[in-house]
Amino acid sequence: MRKTASYLSLLFFVLFFSFYHSDLSAKSFGPKKHWQEQLGVRAMGIDVDKIEIFDQVTQKTIEQERVYFGGSNGVLYCYELEGETLRLVWEYQAPAAIIGVEVDKDHRIYFSSTYESLEGASEAPKGRLFCLNKDGEEQWTVPLNKQVWRVITNKKDQIYCVLHQPKENSKDHCKGEGYVVCFKPTGDKQWEKKMPGAVYGCDTYDDKGIFFGTYTGDVYHLGILGDLEAKYSLTENKIKGLKVEISRGLLESWNRFYCGSEDGNLYCFDFEKKKKEWVAPVGDTVRAVSLDRSQHYVYVSADDGHIYVYSGYSGNKVGTFYHGDKVYSMAVSDGRVYYSTEDSFFLISDLVEK
Repeated sequence: MRKTASYLSLLFFVLFFSFYHSDLSAKSFGPKKHWQEQLGVRAMGIDVDKIEIFDQVTQKTIEQERVYFGGSNGVLYCYELEGETLRLVWEYQAPAAIIGVEVDKDHRIYFSSTYESLEGASEAPKGRLFCLNKDGEEQWTVPLNKQVWRVITNKKDQIYCVLHQPKENSKDHCKGEGYVVCFKPTGDKQWEKKMPGAVYGCDTYDDKGIFFGTYTGDVYHLGILGDLEAKYSLTENKIKGLKVEISRGLLESWNRFYCGSEDGNLYCFDFEKKKKEWVAPVGDTVRAVSLDRSQHYVYVSADDGHIYVYSGYSGNKVGTFYHGDKVYSMAVSDGRVYYSTEDSFFLISDLVEK
């Protein structure tokens, strides 16, 4: 009888331990890999859009997330998020590599395509600006007389094209000239402004213009009419190659923007006070910066193969994911991270413990 009781106790303990251990495993935290697709091309730009779809039967409005990848093969891919996977909706073939992808509040997609000059010609590569509707149908295109580095939009229905004019007979981008051209949603040009140096990265600040970084190590604020309104100098630290990413939603309450640099740091600036708030050491050259505006996190990819997550408030590191390859482009929405390496696109989540 005692042996039976002992066996029953031992069996109960084993069952309880197994259940408890499996429950702990179910509650364990860590990054989740949801989706991967090898297309053999590198994404030169990624953007995420939430499209409202009205259902006539249920009389409910649901948000359907779409992701746009612009490839080095000249194809713009539109994927739709269905649960934990992505479904290809449409493709658009551009004449050359796609640089920069941006979606405005009316779900129009803007991007640029760089076309090479004819063989044997001395002319440098130039670009073209495209506008598509949400169904992937071309609305208009505009030729540009310089290289295109970025396309961005704001809430004032302005489209900014960041252009680069390399110095003749020089492969050093630092010695080139930067320009910003502003267009209307119809494709009509509003203004063009020459920048004080080659522009490296930029983003918008709602209806107050854009910020951009130059190879000289400075950050500028350009108003919606093309006027230079402020300068944030980093030249005293000899910081070059700024990749500027602005938090649109957070800036309304935080008045902050973020710069990733080639010196291996992430910088946070206060827009109103015109001063540096904090510096977070990344440890290697920053390749891409993206913001999760709903969670107040700043995502950074570095050349050491990691994606790091920082608090937009304090600059403290709150998450890490090791991929191994360099991440060239990245977009974040509601904790989901869409990113590209040399030849593949990925979707992961839960980099920050909840």
